[in-house]
Amino acid sequence: MIADIAAAAEGDACVECGGALRAVRGVEVGNIFKLGTRYSEAMGCHFRDQDGISKPVIMGSYGIGTGRLLACIVEEHHDESGLVWPVSVAPYMVHMIVLKGKGLRDLKTVRKAQRVI
Repeated sequence: MIADIAAAAEGDACVECGGALRAVRGVEVGNIFKLGTRYSEAMGCHFRDQDGISKPVIMGSYGIGTGRLLACIVEEHHDESGLVWPVSVAPYMVHMIVLKGKGLRDLKTVRKAQRVI
């Protein structure tokens, strides 16, 4: 199917289910650039078509930024104290800290923390 999705507007019908489309805020996680033949011509990168005619390769570029991915996680998973890592992407399942003060003087607390680790 070929469609002009740029013309879609809030309230338009979904082509799959017929429901009303809604506009929501989003984050660009990745990007795609059509490079055309600019670089392939400069590098002499050609292919032969079905008739044996040499043509420059049509190039494109895509990327997903790790910084953008982290920003998406932070935006979606946070509270008033900051980032709340979702288990699916958390670097660790548990982060245990024994605070300086009574906790470090209390061997029982230190031993419990070490058992969790």
